[in-house]
Amino acid sequence: LMLVYGMFGGIGGALLKTPVVASVGHFFDLRRALVTGIVNKSGSVGGIVIPLML
Repeated sequence: LMLVYGMFGGIGGALLKTPVVASVGHFFDLRRALVTGIVNKSGSVGGIVIPLML
């Protein structure tokens, strides 16, 4: 069960992250690198904060 959860979680995360990073790069021209960095780090911060809130 944990193996399947890990596989589908990884695939789902990859399918969600790619369009988000691409759309951020499309909409922000001036500070593209900064905003892309914030988007990439928000997933890590969410992975730490959400279990603590539960």
